[in-house]
Order: sequence, then structure tokens, then C-alpha cells
Amino acid sequence: MSTDPFEDEDATLVLSCDSAADLNAVSDAVERSGGTVDARLQYHTLRIQIPERAVSELTEIDGLESIETDNTVGIGGDAGEDV
Repeated sequence: MSTDPFEDEDATLVLSCDSAADLNAVSDAVERSGGTVDARLQYHTLRIQIPERAVSELTEIDGLESIETDNTVGIGGDAGEDV
């Protein structure tokens, strides 16, 4: 996605930030890259929408621990069973 993006496609991603990261600053950086923050999730994470062509810019944001596609992270959703 970051090396061969579709020009007209958006990606839904989950950004995991370290505990010292300023989530407002991370959100501002996402918006400067053309994305939007959909939700603040548990464990210092943000779910965002961003054009695929801008995904590589996210690696420059201070305080990020990981960038995952929304489908690979089960934070804030229903597990579908009793745990």
C-alpha cells in the first residue's frame, strides 16, 4: 500500500502510539497528510482514513509504534463470542 498505492483509493488504518505521544499532534499530522481521524480507540490508538498515496507519510509522525490496516486489529470491536 505504501510502495504501490492506488491513486484514487483510501485506506482505513489503526495507528498505535506510544504512551508519551500527543494524540492531538498525531491527529494534526494525519490531517496535514490528507487524512481524517475516525475514532480514538483504547490503548492509545487512532483509527484513520487516508488516501493510499499518503500512507508513506505516516512513517514520519513522531510517537507511532505501529500502523495496521483496520481489518487486522480487533480493538474496540465485538469479539463475537463470550470470552
